[in-house]
Amino acid sequence: MGQTTTNLGLNTFAETDIFDVSLINENFWTLDNASVCTESGTMSSNYTGAATGTATWRYKRYTDKTIELNTAISLNSVFPNNGSSPFYYSRDVNLSLPLALAQTYDIHIDIASSTNRWGIIISSDDITSGMVFRILSNTQTSVAGYQKVYIQVKGVEI
Repeated sequence: MGQTTTNLGLNTFAETDIFDVSLINENFWTLDNASVCTESGTMSSNYTGAATGTATWRYKRYTDKTIELNTAISLNSVFPNNGSSPFYYSRDVNLSLPLALAQTYDIHIDIASSTNRWGIIISSDDITSGMVFRILSNTQTSVAGYQKVYIQVKGVEI
């Protein structure tokens, strides 16, 4: 008999192998149980607070009821000018998810900025229906600059 594939562990066969139906069926069961993307597209949700607008989310739904959500929003008018000492912070940005999740298990949030030393923090505990975050800086500023927040959420749909 041959070897198994690296990713799914499927049985492979050499031309000289004797045909074994149970090994072929094992491959089919492995493929049938694999999580497969069944739908993808876009959805939208709103954000309010320090900035307002509509976020366009790209999504992928899978056969195991998991979903991946990705968006990028521009926050050109959000400034970290609150607080009396570093780290200074912006007012809250409240971002709704385009659908409610039963649970989340992987969240990534990053910021691209034309201003040095800016970061981001999620200040909400439960993010199954949305999140609250703030922009952080070690210097207080009210200067407009380019800021784009990239968000990826993976979870299980209700």
